[in-house]
Amino acid sequence: MAFFTDVFSVPTLTELKAIASTGRRDRMNVLVAEPATGYIGATYSYRQNATLTELLPIIAVPNDTQGAWVSNNPIYADTAIPSAAPPLIGIIWVATLTSPDRVVTFRSVGTSADTDWIPVNNNAVVDSATPSHSADFIGQIFYDNSADEFHLATDTFGTWQLIGSSTGGGTGY
Repeated sequence: MAFFTDVFSVPTLTELKAIASTGRRDRMNVLVAEPATGYIGATYSYRQNATLTELLPIIAVPNDTQGAWVSNNPIYADTAIPSAAPPLIGIIWVATLTSPDRVVTFRSVGTSADTDWIPVNNNAVVDSATPSHSADFIGQIFYDNSADEFHLATDTFGTWQLIGSSTGGGTGY
């Protein structure tokens, strides 16, 4: 019967990445008290043979570049949408975007292409003008509250189709 003996904590990812190869073994777990500003503490599992690209605070590569530490809290926040293939399945990418202001969330469902990022919310983007920006994904909804009109993205290059209006005002969905 195996016993869980590798439980210890470090304050930040800097200390986690500094753990020497002699101080870690495959599948050991370490609690990181504050992986990044605003993130709750998370447990990281060491994968000795992993060749993952660093994506802090989800994936931390040790200073000696052998293996990778993977968080049990796979949430990544950024000011851009993902544009490359996901390094792991199950990552939640929260993009806070501007012009117009919106938050778009994606989930990774594969690791082979940027199309493995699937949007998981389709809350209408609300602004007081017709859409003039490129959509974040096909099928995104835009509500022009000055004209009381809904638009649907048919591509990610700025093509929006008028799909109707709300009879009572508001987002109406």
